[in-house]
Amino acid sequence: RGEGYVGKDPKLSIYQNINAYYVMHEISERSDSKGKYLECLKKQQEKVFSGLEISTIEHVIFSTATQKPHKTNELTVYSVIKDDANFLNSWYRHYKNLGVERFIIIDDNSEQSIKEILNFEDVYVFKPKVGNFKLFKTFWIKILCSLYQLPESWILTVDCDELLDPSGLDESSLPAITKSLDDKGLSYCGGILIDMFPAENVTLTADNFINLMDHHLWRKPNKEYGYQDIPSIKWAFSKNWELSFEFD
Repeated sequence: RGEGYVGKDPKLSIYQNINAYYVMHEISERSDSKGKYLECLKKQQEKVFSGLEISTIEHVIFSTATQKPHKTNELTVYSVIKDDANFLNSWYRHYKNLGVERFIIIDDNSEQSIKEILNFEDVYVFKPKVGNFKLFKTFWIKILCSLYQLPESWILTVDCDELLDPSGLDESSLPAITKSLDDKGLSYCGGILIDMFPAENVTLTADNFINLMDHHLWRKPNKEYGYQDIPSIKWAFSKNWELSFEFD
């Protein structure tokens, strides 16, 4: 193909750089080197969305789904899942009851195929051929959103052990919540993750765990631990760090 052909092709150049920085991050033993290669990897991943036609690279990143979704404004859950078969049907029913219209799932090499477990018409499953969960989760989701979600429509990104609880809000369904957010001119809504636990001497099953996981940690805010100075906490919560400290 001639000398330097990769550098002359924007697509091949980005592919090569993503692969190189990913490998260098994985084999580096020093934390400063890992940090450097991670930043380089993120920059190359972002170039995919600014410099390439996403539809031309889908087959490079994902195995072809047996059934592909259309690009719509449907309220959609996007999730990366590996195994956790015991949670999936309850998780699916929970979000269907809240008003989710479809599910676009990245099956990260599960032992049992996600599509075998969630064999519903509104569930679309893709399998990644590039990267790993830690370094590519957001990248995978952004590609599928670009391909199958219309601009200015609402999505929900949750793991399969995360269950949104809208109790206490004026709106009890996701369509009502997103309409309220639209009316207020908002384009996103964050939430706080609360780890839930069962009471003592309770037997959990795949069918009852949602109702029986009804306890959580609470502790009084305390600056002495330096929790408020952790970079990720400062980025996510800023002056509201006490709320995260109480439940995290």
